[in-house]
Amino acid sequence: MTNNNDNVDYFEIFGLSRQDSREANLGKLKEMTEKLRNLGGLKGQALQLFHNDAIETFSEEKRYKKYLEKLDTWKSSTDSKWQAELERERQRAEAEAKKRQEAQRQVNEAQKREQENVRREAEKRQQAEAAVEEAKRRAEEAKRRAIEAEQQAIEAQQQAASPAKTGWQLFGEIAGGVAKHMIDRTLEQRSAQSSSTSNYDNQLAQPTANLSGVWQDGQGIISTIQQRGNQIAVRGSFGFQIVGEGIGTVNGRTVQLRSQSFQGVTESHLELSADGRQLNGWGVNYTTGQRYYVQLWRR
Repeated sequence: MTNNNDNVDYFEIFGLSRQDSREANLGKLKEMTEKLRNLGGLKGQALQLFHNDAIETFSEEKRYKKYLEKLDTWKSSTDSKWQAELERERQRAEAEAKKRQEAQRQVNEAQKREQENVRREAEKRQQAEAAVEEAKRRAEEAKRRAIEAEQQAIEAQQQAASPAKTGWQLFGEIAGGVAKHMIDRTLEQRSAQSSSTSNYDNQLAQPTANLSGVWQDGQGIISTIQQRGNQIAVRGSFGFQIVGEGIGTVNGRTVQLRSQSFQGVTESHLELSADGRQLNGWGVNYTTGQRYYVQLWRR
C-alpha cells in the first residue's frame, strides 16, 4: 500500500515522539490497532487509513528516514509561510498604527491651533477692553481738568472784578482793630442821632434812595433788594441756593440792615455812593462776634 502522505504528521496524530526510536513508535502504533478498529464513522475510517500508512512507513528504516526528511521539509516550508504571513501581518499592523498615530497627531495639531486662536482672541478682547477703560479714564480726567479750568477762570474773573478782598468776609482779614474802632464810633453816632429831636431830624433829612434791584459782592453772592418807601427786604443767593435773608430801612443814602444766614444774625450799616452804584460799610455778626467789611455793586 503506497500513499503520498508525506505532509501528514503521524507523530502529532497518534501521539508519537520524535525522541523515541522507530521501533518504539511502531510498537505504539500496533498497540492502537484493535482500538482504532472499533471506531466508527468517517473519523474512525480516516484514522484507520492514516494508521495503516503509519505502520507501513515505520516498518522500513529507509522509508522511515525518507518520510522524516519530507516531513521536516514540509514543516520548514509551512513555518516559512507562517513566518512570512506573520511578518506581513506585523507590517500591516505597524502601518495601521502609524496611520492612527498620524491621525492623532493631526487632531492634536488642530486642537493646538484652535486653542491658540482662542487664546489670541481672548488677548484681543482684553486689549480692547483695556483700551476702552483707558479711553474712559482719559475722558474723565479731561472732563475733571476742564471743570477745574472753568472754576479757575470763574474765580479769576471774580477776582478781576473785585478791587479788593470784599463781600461777607471776616473783618479780621482786612481791617483788624481799626475797623472795630470805626464800627463802634459809627454805632455811637447812630445812637446819638436817634435820640435827637424830630426838628433836627427834619433838617438833616435827605431824599430816600431807591435800592430796588440786583446787587453783587466780590465773592459772587447775589443780593436781590425789594424796597417799599424806606423799608427794604433782601434775599442773598449763590448759584441756585439761597444763603441769607434780611430786612432794613433806608434814610437818605444810609442803610441799616439786619439779616439771617447760615453764619448767624448780622447787622450791617451801609452807605450808598453818590452815583447810586455801590454800597459800602460794615457788618457785625452777633452770633459769632465777628465783624465784616461789606461792599456791593449794582448790576
